[in-house]
Amino acid sequence: MGLIFMQIPAHLLHTDWAGYELSVLNSLSQDIRKAIAKLDEKLSTNRVHVARVTIRRWQSICKILDADGLYVEHYELAKQNLRKLRKDLGKIRDLEVLIDMSQNFDLPKGMPESWAQRCEKRRKKLAAGFDPDPIKKHLKKLEREIEKTRRPSSFFVPARALRTSGMYPVPDRNDSAFGHLEPYLRKLEDQTHEIERKAFSPTQLHELRISIKSWRYFLTEFYGLTNLQLVRAQQILGKVHDIDHMLELLNEDNRIVDLGEERVDRISDSREKLLQEFGKFRKHLPYGLRPEVVSRAGVPEPVEKVDDL
Repeated sequence: MGLIFMQIPAHLLHTDWAGYELSVLNSLSQDIRKAIAKLDEKLSTNRVHVARVTIRRWQSICKILDADGLYVEHYELAKQNLRKLRKDLGKIRDLEVLIDMSQNFDLPKGMPESWAQRCEKRRKKLAAGFDPDPIKKHLKKLEREIEKTRRPSSFFVPARALRTSGMYPVPDRNDSAFGHLEPYLRKLEDQTHEIERKAFSPTQLHELRISIKSWRYFLTEFYGLTNLQLVRAQQILGKVHDIDHMLELLNEDNRIVDLGEERVDRISDSREKLLQEFGKFRKHLPYGLRPEVVSRAGVPEPVEKVDDL
């Protein structure tokens, strides 16, 4: 086998960062409009879940765009509307998860029924007041502005970047997408690594899950990478958080005693097994993972200049 040469893909090296970030935002905005259109037809469990995930993906890149000083009126208005919608959808989804767990752990009669009633009440309340038109209008206008612009950098206001970037360098208009995004990715990796070292309590594990999720979405949306280890870590920590949340609610309602010793032991064992599985790879998360063009013939793949994305 020949030597393996690694290169960063051309679209990241030869595209300006502002245009690239706006293209990612534009694509996700279209995904949100599709998800919301389906949600308007029916607030089913699957559509609620898909809409929440799509909004989370959009919000994950907004953190980067905001740090870079992006300011467009319809972008700001869409963010406000989507923040509220995600919160409302989250209340429904949290109860749906509790209902599923109550069945898995065979909780006493009355508990799942109570959660189901609350879930249906919230679903009806959202359905009665849900108006997707303002969100779709702002997103559509944002997409049109992005598609029409010949100067992507004009959407980013240096003064706003100075206020929001924090530890990140002030954006340079001449940076490539890869050169500009690298400091953000390294920061996410460092942050996750630091949180992982101290994550043992429910609150700390939840913070680790959020950090891993931000890291994972960054790799997916900006670099086109899906890492199964990060996916699995998020899934495991999500299940741990769901158990912790369920126990917290039951404790607040003074219902823990109703579970009985056998159920409590079964829930604790399930949580411990999840943490043991995560423990097998938590110290070996894919820090340093980057997109690559790989040639196994001993010669680097040709890189073509990409002027527009």
